[in-house]
Amino acid sequence: MRRDQKGCLGILFCLSGIGLIVLILCIFFVFPPAPTVRITNASLTQFKLSEESLNYNLALDLAIKDTNKVFAIHYNSIELVAKYGKEGFAFMSSPPHFKQRYKNTTILHTVLQGQQLVRFSESELSRFNLETVAGVYSIDVVATMQIKKSVSARVYKLEWICRLMLPLSSDQAFSSFKAIKCINSI
Repeated sequence: MRRDQKGCLGILFCLSGIGLIVLILCIFFVFPPAPTVRITNASLTQFKLSEESLNYNLALDLAIKDTNKVFAIHYNSIELVAKYGKEGFAFMSSPPHFKQRYKNTTILHTVLQGQQLVRFSESELSRFNLETVAGVYSIDVVATMQIKKSVSARVYKLEWICRLMLPLSSDQAFSSFKAIKCINSI
């Protein structure tokens, strides 16, 4: 092999190594693994429609797990929206931002309670009446989070949808609830 060929191979080998390092860094810094979100406990103690006003009381335990094995995550905001059909009826914004260490799980206990004006479509109203007779309601909880890694200035907006089937209960007991994994929708 000639001397100039060895030099070209050396340069090509170095460039390949640098490219591989840049690719690995991009995977870690540009595309962080998303946390996993689960609802570990939930209870519905009030869900009553009077004309166009929905009275509700929904308690949730939201478990957020940082699956990253290297970096902590900073949560700038967390918003929850409870929906019945296409109608959002309960809203919650998170406490001030917080930091979650890597490979850690944070539990947020939330009670969504109040009264909201809703306009159900005919099919949603029919479904509501059927579910009222059955005593079990299908409610979606949408969790939207703005996060950033501890080593990055870039903020990511992530969203999960948690599909619940909740019986109307007389107390805040979570005893019969089976934990569900939420689906990352972004």
